[in-house]
Amino acid sequence: MEVSKMSFGKQLLIQVGINILASAIVSYIMYKLLQPKPDPTTPPPAAKTVGSTPTVTATTVPTTTGEGQ
Repeated sequence: MEVSKMSFGKQLLIQVGINILASAIVSYIMYKLLQPKPDPTTPPPAAKTVGSTPTVTATTVPTTTGEGQ
């Protein structure tokens, strides 16, 4: 009885792990498939969503110093 419960628990853990891995892979593939479409047309929104403040400040500071002008 105890051995069958252990094997069942292991099977369940393995199944859950496989399901999590599969869902993560599917979501990653979907993200990669959806990313290139808006990327060539509008790259700034994609960069802003990842990290709005650091990217914007990094690009704005050099232009305000006078390098861009």
